[in-house]
Amino acid sequence: MPETDLEIAQEIAARLLAGICDLALETVKVKSNLLSALGFAILIPGVDRSVDDLVDHADQAMYAAKQAGPVRLRFFDVSVYGPIGPRQLN
Repeated sequence: MPETDLEIAQEIAARLLAGICDLALETVKVKSNLLSALGFAILIPGVDRSVDDLVDHADQAMYAAKQAGPVRLRFFDVSVYGPIGPRQLN
């Protein structure tokens, strides 16, 4: 969402998370609600060198959300995680 500031992005993300959690899956025997943990990243000029960096930042935020528990939302914060170094191949 180009030209979207952080506050608006957080509001949209919170609505998205609430919408996912409001969904119900129903089978013949069971009805259950979805739980989700979402991670988001915002393109940081000078830090993000590629789309891969941006995806890596979103992944880090998602894993932080998962570790915090169900129905969590986290944004990547370069001051917490630091910039991503060169990708290493296994």
